[in-house]
Amino acid sequence: MAVVGSPRILLLDEPTSGISVEEKFGVMDVVMSALKSRRLTVLFVEHDMEVVARFADRVLAFYDGTVIADGAPALALADPRVQTLISGTKMDGEGHA
Repeated sequence: MAVVGSPRILLLDEPTSGISVEEKFGVMDVVMSALKSRRLTVLFVEHDMEVVARFADRVLAFYDGTVIADGAPALALADPRVQTLISGTKMDGEGHA
């Protein structure tokens, strides 16, 4: 329903919230492929770093109202400040601890 009016940007807040671990990638694959065919910008807020690593083209990580990382997922997720302040664990470039 959100794309019926042909928006140029779509905001998604925690799109995998409430979805089982086994289903999150399948659901996001369907959503993102449907949106990609419409050629619109998707901005999503997500705390699951595996989802971020897999589906984001660009990551903006915020802490206390300040951008602490801005870049490709592999670079942003590897940033020591992101790992310390956001994820709490050391991750590889694909969002895995």
